[in-house]
Amino acid sequence: MSKQMSKLKNSEFVEQKLEQLKNGVSEFLNSEKWKEYLSFQAKFHSYSFNNVILMLLQWEERGKTNSITKVAGAKTWEKLGRFVKDGEKPLIILAPNIKVYTKVQEDNMCTKPLISKFQEGKQVEAKGYISQIISQGSKYGIYVLQTTYMVVKSRNGKVQFEEEVEGTIIINSRVKFEVGDEVEVEGRVSRVSNYKKYKQLKLFNSKKIGKREVSEVIESRVLVGFFPVEVYDVSQTEGKEIPELCNEIQGTSEQAEKLLDVLRNKILDIPVVYEPMQYNGYYQRAHGNLENRIALKEGLSINHQAKTLIHETCHYIMDQKKQKGKINLGQYTEPEEGFDGLYAVEEVVVESVAFIVSQYFNLDTSEYSFEYVSSWSKGNPNKVLEVGKLIRQLSNELIEKLENALNGEEKEQKIA
Repeated sequence: MSKQMSKLKNSEFVEQKLEQLKNGVSEFLNSEKWKEYLSFQAKFHSYSFNNVILMLLQWEERGKTNSITKVAGAKTWEKLGRFVKDGEKPLIILAPNIKVYTKVQEDNMCTKPLISKFQEGKQVEAKGYISQIISQGSKYGIYVLQTTYMVVKSRNGKVQFEEEVEGTIIINSRVKFEVGDEVEVEGRVSRVSNYKKYKQLKLFNSKKIGKREVSEVIESRVLVGFFPVEVYDVSQTEGKEIPELCNEIQGTSEQAEKLLDVLRNKILDIPVVYEPMQYNGYYQRAHGNLENRIALKEGLSINHQAKTLIHETCHYIMDQKKQKGKINLGQYTEPEEGFDGLYAVEEVVVESVAFIVSQYFNLDTSEYSFEYVSSWSKGNPNKVLEVGKLIRQLSNELIEKLENALNGEEKEQKIA
């Protein structure tokens, strides 16, 4: 077969597999496995850098050798059907204590504090509407009442002040109010509030009488401190099986062994090493005292090693092309996505190439690759088609190099 015919055949194969990949991703995104995985992941959130360091230090102090992966509180684990093992100690992290302040924004609102001039113990009756929520706990809340009418009485019930007056009263109530609630209240002048050092009116009677239309409600969140929270890593729990994507490709094949040999000795001009690690592999660009290299996870099956080495080789090829200005991933992302967006696009590209190249050499990675591309494409199967031209180019290039090397051609197949 001529070189031209071989290239045409390769291109047709790549086109066919690109469509298969897109369809496979689409089917997986509609599967129960994907829905179960998303439901599980939704129970977790990322932790701050400081909390990550806190957890790692505690993990190291306990002599743990495995990596921390998924972390949650005991109640969250219970909801997922898993339970903390006997004898496991929690990891302590710091959670932010956020106070939410909600208030009305009105230009002509009078904010004069009305009861600060009265002694503690005075009885007050007032009408008005809630203009601000200062704090709202499970037992009681502190609110700003914008008054329209107020009566102040002495301890023996004698009226000292009675007037239709606009101003504010800080009230302490077990009844939960919302901004805009029109209320009638009765209470006693109490302690000084932490809120601007105003006295509070501690209520012993209150009644909602309506709802006021307010022009605009503003909500602000203020960090007032931190409090300790107990969490556990998944390795400290047991119970229901955790839904996982991209399970290891099993098995050994002659074709995979050939691909590993050719990639290491005839294609790649950088070292390939094996390391214990959480991930299956990585490509490291040279910087500082570190050299270019590809690392594979120790213990992977031969078939998975071959697929991963193709994946990381593609990262290396793309890095060379980006440095020469031949590839611009920015055209496939939005500016606000930043580095994360660029990284996600590259992962879609390199795993798509790994799938196509593996398929060409009779190594089936479909289940793994469909799930991997799905997770990085953010649930959009058309992402494969958006970067299709780049996937075709890189797949054809790598297939040609591998074919030539496997056929024993003397022409240099190293990555330029």
